[in-house]
Amino acid sequence: MGRIFVLFLGFAALVSVIGCSSSRKTAVIPEPSPLVENFKIDSTSIDDKYRKETILSKRDTLTMSEALHRVLLSNQGLKSYFFEIRASEARTLQESFAPNPEIEFEVENFGGSGELIGFKGSEFTISVGQLIEFAGKREKRTRAAAFQSDLSAWDYETKKLDIVTETIRRYVELIGDQEQILLNQELVAVSEKLFQSVNRLVQAGRISPAEISRTQILVSTAQLDLNRSQRKFLADGIQLASLWGETSPDFKYVTGSLKNVTAIPPMDSLIRFLSENPEILRWSTEIEFRQAMEALEEAKKIPDPTIRAGYRHISGPNLSAFVANLSIPIPIFDNNKGAVQEARIRQRQASELRRQTQIKISKNLKELYQSLLVLYTDIDTSTKIIIPEAEKAYQIINDGYLAGKFRFLDVLDAQRTLYETRKNLIASLTEYNIRVAEIERLIGRSLAGITN
Repeated sequence: MGRIFVLFLGFAALVSVIGCSSSRKTAVIPEPSPLVENFKIDSTSIDDKYRKETILSKRDTLTMSEALHRVLLSNQGLKSYFFEIRASEARTLQESFAPNPEIEFEVENFGGSGELIGFKGSEFTISVGQLIEFAGKREKRTRAAAFQSDLSAWDYETKKLDIVTETIRRYVELIGDQEQILLNQELVAVSEKLFQSVNRLVQAGRISPAEISRTQILVSTAQLDLNRSQRKFLADGIQLASLWGETSPDFKYVTGSLKNVTAIPPMDSLIRFLSENPEILRWSTEIEFRQAMEALEEAKKIPDPTIRAGYRHISGPNLSAFVANLSIPIPIFDNNKGAVQEARIRQRQASELRRQTQIKISKNLKELYQSLLVLYTDIDTSTKIIIPEAEKAYQIINDGYLAGKFRFLDVLDAQRTLYETRKNLIASLTEYNIRVAEIERLIGRSLAGITN
């Protein structure tokens, strides 16, 4: 028994040595982009009481900052990416373990006849085996898994940028909806005022009673437009609330303005930030991962021996001895050549995909930039020329109609022109702010902080 104890003690020491690993097992978390660095919130570290009582407490008015905090705390899609990082780290930990040893118990020469009847001439062998990984396979396997964890972290950062941009887009649409509601309320009030003026003129016998019906249609149409814009605000509010897991909005209004239109930085000032886009940065890690996979596949070409040692007892002459065994696979048919070739091809593929990603993001930036320039010109022209002239024309025609100088159709045309131009301005301002958010998504920072 003493020999068996010594044997197992020595084998345990061997297993403890090969079972150690110095490779890192946690993901390297990228620095957040400047666009989201003010919202460093770990959605898994906030308890439900804080979430409900502080961030998600009901209030009539919602701010952009509150909306972003809600989303980064409670968006289910973002949480799934966070858990993917933890799952990848657990997989890395698993890859860092050495193969388990095997224990084997063997009985020979028993249950026979003559001298071998029963267990008289039996041989008992107990042994322990261990696969020994050569060429640093376990370290290389752990390193490759760690890079996969890093890729999950990059995907998490990309998802955060996506969800922030989506929140801003939907929030901006709500501001536009509010502006449209105010415009439609104003149109209803103006139409009702015109109806009252027309009614007085009809009673005075100055115009035909048919004008009453025309004006009533104008009032009803304006009211329908108002109702439609109010329903759109509610629908868009539901869309925004869904980003933080609510089925209906718990706010009545949003704060903010669409009119913060400033000069657009030159394209060259924006392009230099594209290299910091996480969709591009992740490819450096992706290439490192694929290089690690090639190193691992190269290591697999070297066969791993299995060492076995044990103790044997022969019952007949009551003798005992140690036994040892070494087995090594012979890589005649499978030398892992195909896997090595695949790993090398995957490396070249990653380099090409990185280049394609750079081209795609650069193209998207240029397209958005041109769209932004067009919108900036439209807004500037509408604000300085079109709307002031439309307001002036409407005032002249409306006053002239009440004085009997213009027809009712002239009033309708002037009013329609004025409110269509103001409606178009709201649409342009909404689209402009959305385009700004999309460009900021690509460069990872606010346009307001970029100098020429």
